[in-house]
Amino acid sequence: MLGQRYRVGTYLGCGGFCSAYWAEDITSGTKVVAKFFFTHESAHTLYENELRTLQGCQGVPGVPLLLDYGCISQGDYIVTNYGGMDLMQALFHRNLVIEAEGLKVIAEKLILTLEGLHDRGFLHLDIKPDNILISDSGAEVMLIDYGFAKRLGDKSDLGLRGNVLFCSSSFLRGHAPSRWRDLESLAYTLVMLEKGSLPWTKCKGFDLANIESCLSRREQFLESNFLATVSVASQRLMQKSLTSPSYEIPNYSKLASSFFSTLAEIQFRPRGQCGKGKFYPLTMMMRGKSERRAVPALSAEETHPTNRKLHCQTRIRRKGSITCTDISELSTPVGLNGPKLTLAVRSKIHALKTF
Repeated sequence: MLGQRYRVGTYLGCGGFCSAYWAEDITSGTKVVAKFFFTHESAHTLYENELRTLQGCQGVPGVPLLLDYGCISQGDYIVTNYGGMDLMQALFHRNLVIEAEGLKVIAEKLILTLEGLHDRGFLHLDIKPDNILISDSGAEVMLIDYGFAKRLGDKSDLGLRGNVLFCSSSFLRGHAPSRWRDLESLAYTLVMLEKGSLPWTKCKGFDLANIESCLSRREQFLESNFLATVSVASQRLMQKSLTSPSYEIPNYSKLASSFFSTLAEIQFRPRGQCGKGKFYPLTMMMRGKSERRAVPALSAEETHPTNRKLHCQTRIRRKGSITCTDISELSTPVGLNGPKLTLAVRSKIHALKTF
């Protein structure tokens, strides 16, 4: 029992600094979430960051409701309301999709959540699909995990932590965080949710080689034709966050209006069973050898500004064999480092497929 009110239940999952469990409010029977931080100094610092941010941002739409907090023999804990399923679990682990209009709803709500956070004097600094929850009804979007959050102007340094795929380029270069850093991370997150991957997906960790590779791939991405296949609103958000001076206060209402949608609820649907229309992500993120792989690659031809046609292929592993199949221009570009098949071999494969 926590605080004589919340009965801890089954295990939900864990991250690098904490683990989460289902819990029940015994006074109302409501399902809530209890987060336990590990018992070491770094985890305690993240606990203090999260607690301070949640306390300072109560009432901001999209911020979890702080129900209880404290310390027991197992370590520090925080209890919040249940926000729903995270987008990484839904779209990549379970291979579901959402309507393109649904992604607009998510973006619009998150921009307004960030406006509330920033107005209260806080930066999130860890925006990624894992930290975005969609309620069971599909009407609410919640932004979670404030362990890396900072006050605006705070010069304390937690080091290079978080997720290198989504953190801002200014952060990788060692610059002081700003409001635009959260918006840049949101832009990368939206591209991931739309396309299924990012051109720098293979850059993992904060060692110098990975950081340089990630920054180089991002520069190529900004000059590539692949960027032109991303939705216009996401393009605008990315370009604005990258070109605006750090001291400039974003016009959140204008940014959010770019993602305006009449859709009221966000619904997940099984891939392949969604009927007509545009659904995201367009392909699956690379996760394992037995799954569909789709990692954007930027070739010299793609980075040429006058070359508007995307030439890309996807590798599909089936029963131990590998074939190369053309995909549409709107699908995610992938690496061309797979087996090279001659025209004769391709013809034979096509004949076998249609047999």
